[in-house]
Amino acid sequence: MEKNKVEITIRGRKHTLVGTRSKEEMQSAADKVNEQIAAIQKQSNITSQDKLMDLCALNLAGEVISANDTIKELEARLESADKNLAQVRRQLSITQEQLRSQIAQNELKID
Repeated sequence: MEKNKVEITIRGRKHTLVGTRSKEEMQSAADKVNEQIAAIQKQSNITSQDKLMDLCALNLAGEVISANDTIKELEARLESADKNLAQVRRQLSITQEQLRSQIAQNELKID
């Protein structure tokens, strides 16, 4: 995979990121961190950079956990929908075969 390199800024400090994600994705991640830090600072009087980063990490971890829970729920719903679709297809096949059989019997009666 191709590696991308991007300069980002977090809390006014510049960092160079290198990774397989797109530059836009890496910049978006940095923007998200900055947004989280700003929200924490706005809601509290925390000035310790370590505490800010810890809370930011916890908030983002919480978002990841919630996103994973949503993914699991959607996967379960998709699996259920797939099972229902398979059942409907089986029933449709049975009904089609019954209709073919009835049509064949009716054709025999007409002749």
